[in-house]
Amino acid sequence: MKRHLTFLLACCAAFASAQEVTPEQKKDINEFLSQLFALEITQTEQSLGDAFVADAFVKQLNAALVAPESLHGKDDLTHAESIVAAFFDGTFESRDMDRRAVVARVRELLKERGRMLPERDLAQLADRVKLTMRIILPQRERAKEEAVLAANAKREGVKVLSNGVQVEALPGNASLLEIDRITEETGIAYYNRTTRRAQFAMLPDAIRSVADEVPPGGAWVFWIPSSISAKLIRQADEENRAHAAAMRELVTTYEDRRRDAQPKPPQADKDAPVGIADPLRKITVWKEGPDAPVRALPDVMHTAR
Repeated sequence: MKRHLTFLLACCAAFASAQEVTPEQKKDINEFLSQLFALEITQTEQSLGDAFVADAFVKQLNAALVAPESLHGKDDLTHAESIVAAFFDGTFESRDMDRRAVVARVRELLKERGRMLPERDLAQLADRVKLTMRIILPQRERAKEEAVLAANAKREGVKVLSNGVQVEALPGNASLLEIDRITEETGIAYYNRTTRRAQFAMLPDAIRSVADEVPPGGAWVFWIPSSISAKLIRQADEENRAHAAAMRELVTTYEDRRRDAQPKPPQADKDAPVGIADPLRKITVWKEGPDAPVRALPDVMHTAR
């Protein structure tokens, strides 16, 4: 029992550490942010001339960096706040950088402009930071997702279906087969929301496969864990590969198959967008009408919250 507990604690510690940047990675992030802030200040200074006071801007920058996450959704942002909000859009968190070190470095760069990185070096630094966050962000997203699903499962009216999908039936007596509208929300750190026309046949397999477990209602809200989405995607990929292999077997020569069997060099992914693959999906479906218990909300794309 003691050994089992020790193992679990070690796993928890490893998972927590996977969500944190190392001291060296934090230095990279500090330098990356400092260089970009200094570059923005320099360009604004060149645009506005004497009307722009760099020192006052740096003070605003320092204040904005105290709690950058609080800027999301705030109206009437100052120029400094809008720049900080753009960088802390779900990619970085306060814990990823040292505010005092960033502000001190910005002041240093503004005094000695020659220490600002040339474009090529800045791009290389950006690539290192991007690769760092590509490893850390999915871990953070999964932790947030687990917390959301655990709390949601305890709410009155939420039912956990046999495959792990959660559903809440809103008041009404309609059938899921009658739906004609769908709003899909994906992700937590990177959040998207879209609404479109839909029919039952267009719903994800994760919902259609357990439709007989869904109670009647006026609308339905489904939460599909990322693990289920990833599993279905893997199954679809395997089926597609098997089909493609069967087709190649029919139409290709021996030399073609020998060439295709050669190992392919790994492809660098540093240019891929930093985001979350297979995020948590929240899907609301209903039949449109004056008595529908939900209404479509405006679409939102790639917004941090």
